[in-house]
Amino acid sequence: MESSTPLKSPDAYDWRKEIPWEKSIAKWFLKNPGEHLIEVGITGSGKTQGLYYLLNGILDYNPTETILWITCGKSSEELKLMQFMPCNFLFPYRRDIQIDLYQKTYPWETYQFTTIPEIFQHVNKGRINILCLAPYYPDPEEYSIVITEFFKALIVLARDGEIATPLAIFIDEFQMVAPARGQALNDMHSMGGRWMQRNIDQLRSIGIRIVAAAQSWKRVLQGVRTSFGCIMIRQGAEFPANEIKRLAEGNERWQALEKHEMIFTFRNRFYSDPIELPTYGDGRQVGKITYTDDTGRYRLSGLALDELIDSYKKPSKQHEAIEE
Repeated sequence: MESSTPLKSPDAYDWRKEIPWEKSIAKWFLKNPGEHLIEVGITGSGKTQGLYYLLNGILDYNPTETILWITCGKSSEELKLMQFMPCNFLFPYRRDIQIDLYQKTYPWETYQFTTIPEIFQHVNKGRINILCLAPYYPDPEEYSIVITEFFKALIVLARDGEIATPLAIFIDEFQMVAPARGQALNDMHSMGGRWMQRNIDQLRSIGIRIVAAAQSWKRVLQGVRTSFGCIMIRQGAEFPANEIKRLAEGNERWQALEKHEMIFTFRNRFYSDPIELPTYGDGRQVGKITYTDDTGRYRLSGLALDELIDSYKKPSKQHEAIEE
């Protein structure tokens, strides 16, 4: 560590106040490509601000690391990222985005892709590469298929040495990547979690780190969540006693955290004092982003409400043919 003060057990609470936690976080996570981290907290606990904090730290301490940010469809999030550094927006073929700015940002470029592996051809060092999938796939089951295919391609290409490292992948709602048992939306979704379970440690060993956020520790597949060496604990986080006893003992304390506070947990599961996070804002004052889709999917129905209900109740021709 950068201080002569050793990392103490959480039982020695008065000693821990001597530890320079931000330097410890820099050494054990920010400067350490491939070290996975998951941020856990209830909705509204400030997880996006926590991701900004980690992004800012990686850019400061490891500026050669490539950044890929998978947006969950909040345009304010992307607008805030545009104030960190130049951005690339990546989105599927026949989709587009319109950006109207109220404040100055770094420049940006847009790229369309037709296949999942093509995404990685447009990921450039020195920019925040923003992958836009969620805005164009509002159906959760369809999104689960797309995000599963993305991580399968990442694993295969990384294994074959076709992805430049170090690489940090930021993603919220990580339970959509590796859902806990019984929470997958389909068989492919469940299989994607098992793919991640088998390969997440290999990604770490070749310099690809996942910086994830989730509403609940238990909603992420157990074999995946235990591979996260670092945990950012936010308001409302809860851990099972039969899995991480040390953190489960603090569940009451995590419930009482303020939105601007976090607890940082290291690989040995010792944890910090409450650390106050900076506030980065959410980008709503920066501008407006409109997602456009030329595929004709998900158009609103013009039927009157009663007609709309009847249309769902009426058997399809295929169903009628089967009954005959």
